[in-house]
Amino acid sequence: MAMTAMIPPNVMPPNDLSSLLQPWAVQVLKLCLKNDSEESARGFLHFLVNYKLPDGHHIQQFINHPHHGMLDIFLREMLLGLAHWISAAIQQLDMHVPLQSSVQQTSKLEMYLREVEEKSFEHACKEFSDFLYHVILQLLGPELTCVASSLSGTLADGFTSDRSVAALAAWPSLLLAQLVNLLEDMRAKVLRIALELAPYERYEPQNAVSMKSSLVVQFCRYFTLQHSREEYRLKEHEIMDDDFHESNFGIVLIDTYGSLLKMLQHVEHLYFSSEQLIVAVDFEGVELNRNGALCLVQMTCHDNPSLVYVLDIHVLKCSFNPFKLSTLNGISMQFILEECDKILKLWFDPRNDVDALFHQFGVQSNNIYDLQLADVAIRRSINGEVAERVLSLQTCLLKCEGLDETQKGFAETIKQWGKRLFEPKEGGSYKVFQDRPLRDEILIYAAHDSRYMRVLYECYREKLAYQDQWKRWVQYHSHERGLWYRHQDYVRPSAEAPDVTMMHHQIMQ
Repeated sequence: MAMTAMIPPNVMPPNDLSSLLQPWAVQVLKLCLKNDSEESARGFLHFLVNYKLPDGHHIQQFINHPHHGMLDIFLREMLLGLAHWISAAIQQLDMHVPLQSSVQQTSKLEMYLREVEEKSFEHACKEFSDFLYHVILQLLGPELTCVASSLSGTLADGFTSDRSVAALAAWPSLLLAQLVNLLEDMRAKVLRIALELAPYERYEPQNAVSMKSSLVVQFCRYFTLQHSREEYRLKEHEIMDDDFHESNFGIVLIDTYGSLLKMLQHVEHLYFSSEQLIVAVDFEGVELNRNGALCLVQMTCHDNPSLVYVLDIHVLKCSFNPFKLSTLNGISMQFILEECDKILKLWFDPRNDVDALFHQFGVQSNNIYDLQLADVAIRRSINGEVAERVLSLQTCLLKCEGLDETQKGFAETIKQWGKRLFEPKEGGSYKVFQDRPLRDEILIYAAHDSRYMRVLYECYREKLAYQDQWKRWVQYHSHERGLWYRHQDYVRPSAEAPDVTMMHHQIMQ
């Protein structure tokens, strides 16, 4: 998030305002971060006085204009300012994650960490906490002393207790990613306290829905979706708690390298522990192709198809190619998409997507299973249709026996959202994919298709189980579509299905 919304000219002079806010700032830091250092209070106050709050207000508005519930609202705004400040710390730490991704610990550091591990639990906690504290302070600066203290204590308690200190610090990017993830959890906790203290529904009901949804998507990363045919409720979670894991539609929004590395570690575990890894991928952007910006990537993995990772490429690409960030064992988004043997990519018409991936990020996608072509194969081989044209994903979802009527109804609602939000002829704009914070409708729209692609795949695979020739046809033309980026100039994909008479002789053997 850009920190450019400066203080308006008609507010109290910063020094006077800081003096007035100082005791409140100390109390807020003590409540949320268990630390009230003078340097941190000064840093927080400087941020609070010089920048607008995340909801567009300035803190002085809540001092000069008292009304019913003003104290609760004032404290809520202070907490929102703290969440905003933590976001700045997240950005500051996160920029180091890709820079350290190819660096391993030095022998001196390794020796030190092993010495720490060999000490008693109490001494190990204290020494490792001190080590982390000084590392974080060096990266963030003394004005974030309270953040450094909170992070170092949490990490030291968590990792010395299972004697994995050296493993954590063996790779600087992993340590930094853990710090970023902890800060994101801390920020979500601060937001929860703020919204519970002074709910918008109680004090500002006219703007409650829009204000809360904007803050939630800014400051939370874990969501669950409940929906009927036409309505929905997007619920935020501080962490991946039991309710999150038990949901049949979970969303993880990834807009930091720290959270991206966490996801890649999970994929790495699946890759090395499975005979085959199946991922469903989908992409959104501004009229997506080599000339239209790729903004979002959605992905589900075979271990939990109901959990959708939404990668905010629009944010991540600002300082580093997010497809190249990798684990210590080389698992990156580029590796996932390019791997040609063990990772099967479920895609629905990859042509524009692979064109954008190659020309914008240098990714050459492989081992693609095109669900759109599988539908064509089924209509031709089983239903006896000519099937000269391909169908849209929404149409395929509405026909799928694996979805119930509520899911199909919501798929239709999603389709209407799309028209309203980004189709120019309906008054929308594709630029909506570049607006930040993301609208919750865009987050849900993006996650929805990937959530049900595995369901489509299972239905299609069952129907084509004994159609060997058509399975080879799908495989062949999926591969051909995956090479769409090779056209010298951009070629707009046609809605005509590949002609069965044009199949290579070997495909039908």
